[in-house]
Amino acid sequence: MAEIEAIRTRIKQAAGAFAPVVDGLSRAIESASAVVPEARELNSFIVSVATEIDSVLDPLMRELDQRADAVRAGQAVLDLPRSANEAPPIEPPKDGNDRLLRFPAWLSRDKEPEKRETAETPRSTAA
Repeated sequence: MAEIEAIRTRIKQAAGAFAPVVDGLSRAIESASAVVPEARELNSFIVSVATEIDSVLDPLMRELDQRADAVRAGQAVLDLPRSANEAPPIEPPKDGNDRLLRFPAWLSRDKEPEKRETAETPRSTAA
């Protein structure tokens, strides 16, 4: 029982921390889109991921409640792996190389030389 409550608490805390981060990132990217119009794609992606997460959290919490009720009523036995109870908090990567997200190709550093090359050697359309 306490294990399910601990899981629910961790989910609520993580979701509560996630929402302001997504909001702040979305606002910052929205500002960046004035300079880089393609940033709107990234903003749309972030908002869609946040929306998807939000849409599955409520059903997950209800399912956890139902499982807790079943354990209380003696209709189920809670058999959690030991690591589920002792999982450390999730921390963002400390090293920039450990990115969890893969950004769209237009944000790739590899494309930058390609753009410079095109600017240095403009093609003529005159025949």
